[in-house]
Amino acid sequence: MKNAAALPVVLLLAIGVAQATPAYSITVNDPFANGDSCNDPACDVIANGDAERPLFDIQKAILTVSGSTVSMDLYFDFGTNNTNLNQFNDHVNLNVGDVFFTVGGNLAYVAPLVSHTGSSNGGPQGNTIVAGNLYSINNASGVVTAQQTLNDPANDGLTYRRGSVVWGFDNGAGSLTSILNNGVETLVGGGDGFINPKFHVTLSFNDTNAAAFAAAAANQSSFGFYFAAATCGNDLIASSATPEPMSLGLVGMGLLSALVWGRRKRA
Repeated sequence: MKNAAALPVVLLLAIGVAQATPAYSITVNDPFANGDSCNDPACDVIANGDAERPLFDIQKAILTVSGSTVSMDLYFDFGTNNTNLNQFNDHVNLNVGDVFFTVGGNLAYVAPLVSHTGSSNGGPQGNTIVAGNLYSINNASGVVTAQQTLNDPANDGLTYRRGSVVWGFDNGAGSLTSILNNGVETLVGGGDGFINPKFHVTLSFNDTNAAAFAAAAANQSSFGFYFAAATCGNDLIASSATPEPMSLGLVGMGLLSALVWGRRKRA
C-alpha cells in the first residue's frame, strides 16, 4: 500500500520537473534547398536560375528550447562570394534579414544578425538595434517589409516578395524594447551554396532579463520563428513542424515510474 501511494506522488513530482524544465526542438528543412529557383514568387527561391540561387537560399532552421535557454540555428546562403554577412549588391543593396520569433502566430520578438537602423534606402529610420540582441516588438511600427527596406524598386523590373517582413527597427518611440543585451551570436562560413550552405549562424539567449521570452518559448504549441535570408525576402522559412520532444524531465518521469513499478513487483 505504501508503494502504491507513493507512485502518484513520484509521478506528480516528475511531471513538475518536466514542466519546470521545458525542452524541445523544431527543425524545419526547406524541401527545395537544392532546387526550385526562378524569377517568380511562386518558386521557393526568387532568383534567375540556379546560378543566382546561392544568393538567397535557406536550407534549414532549428529552434531549440532547453529550460531558460533558447537557441536558433540557421543554415543559409547570402551573396555569391561573401565570407561574412556584410551587405552585397544584386541590382540593389541587400542586407541579411532578422530572426523573428512568434507567439500564437504573431511576431513578438526580433534578433538581428547584423546591427542596423531600419530601412537602408530611404524608408523609416530609427535607433540602431544590435546584432545578437533580443528585442520585443511592441507594435506594428517596429517591423519593416522588403518593399520599405529596398525603397520599392518596382520600376527596375525586379521580382521579390514585397510584403515580407524582413527587418525590425526602433523608431525612437518605443516600438522595440531590448529585453536581453548578452545574446551570443556565432557564425561559421565556407559552404559552396549548392550542396552545403555558406553560413551556419547560431543565436543563443539565456538571461533572467528574458523571462517573458523564456516563458513564451516554454509553450511549444504556440512559439515559433520566421526568417528571410535577405532584405528582399527572396527566400523565407518559418516554423511549421511538430516539436520533437526531448525533455529530460519526461525521461526522468519514465525512469522514476519504472523504478517505483519495479519496487512494487519485488514487494
